[in-house]
Amino acid sequence: MIFFICLFLFLVPAFFIYATNRVKTYKFLSPVILCYGTGILIGNLGLFQVPDIVFTNLSQIIVPLAIPLLLMSTDLKKWIKHIQPIFLSIFIALLGVVLACVSTFFLFQKLPHAITTLGMITGSLIGTNVNLSAVGIAMHADSTIFLLVTSADVGIGAIYLLFLIALGKKVYSFILKPYEWKEPEENITLDHNLEEPFSKKWMDYPLSILIAIIVVGFAALLSFLFYRKVEEGLIIVSISIISILIAFFSKKVRSLKCSDEIGQYLLLVFCLLIGLKANFANILSQSLDVFYITFCYYGLAILYQLILAKIFKIDVDTTIMTTTGTIYGPVFVGQLAAAINNKEVILTGMITAILGYSIGTMVSLALVELLKIL
Repeated sequence: MIFFICLFLFLVPAFFIYATNRVKTYKFLSPVILCYGTGILIGNLGLFQVPDIVFTNLSQIIVPLAIPLLLMSTDLKKWIKHIQPIFLSIFIALLGVVLACVSTFFLFQKLPHAITTLGMITGSLIGTNVNLSAVGIAMHADSTIFLLVTSADVGIGAIYLLFLIALGKKVYSFILKPYEWKEPEENITLDHNLEEPFSKKWMDYPLSILIAIIVVGFAALLSFLFYRKVEEGLIIVSISIISILIAFFSKKVRSLKCSDEIGQYLLLVFCLLIGLKANFANILSQSLDVFYITFCYYGLAILYQLILAKIFKIDVDTTIMTTTGTIYGPVFVGQLAAAINNKEVILTGMITAILGYSIGTMVSLALVELLKIL
């Protein structure tokens, strides 16, 4: 049974990638949404259940491997050249998350698992659910809390995504100034795109996986050297730092563009896995506290970002794409750019998403330590 569950988890995302590349779908029907939706549907219909041990083991394998794969193809030198014009918007988005985290903590600090929930959601708001999962692993979150937080994040995040696609620009235009159109200085190649076909350099695939395994292994070795045991927090942070350094110094590693494809594919497998475990009837019967915290956190983060964007005169399109990059990552950047009819701001979303992947886990864990002091 475990074999067939694993086979299902790894084949369904591949099918969705293949299908969405060949069949015209609505903007919001991306492989990520399809994997989440399929998992949630099957999980709530009770067609089959994923054992806790399978969920835990796969999470602890997929998430650490996905982080280096997503980061090591990033040409940070190229992105740094373009970061100055949009740095303020990215800083505002991060500041909004930090302020929302502290505010939500003071509102819900007496509730159980408040800090764990806030730490994990911070990872999601800065660097997508990859960082959310990494923070959960680093904080030793048990399977129940893990599923409560991820389910709340999926549900609230999906609602906000649909709002951004359908009404976001119209609503935010009442608050923020319009975008000032300008011709881009040069063409930027976007590597983080699931809509592109898989690379034809097939040997790059095992090489990318091997490098990712080495990075994870080296991070685990550091954990044993410093703590004489597996310390998830140190491992996750070490993986992020090592991956960034490799991407910065090694052109050959950066040339392995398929590493990002594999990382995105593992992310889809994890989305499907989370969906299968998100039995809302069971989750809601256990606790609504996590949903209250997550809803409040999302709302305050969005509100603070809008207020700061208004104060610092950030335009509506840049604000939307910065929000997309921090919360949803590169997968949805192209879709939101099409929804607001402005491809010029794709670079803004991509840079934000890359920075989110890079610093999301570290910022989240740092905030957790701050909340413990408060």
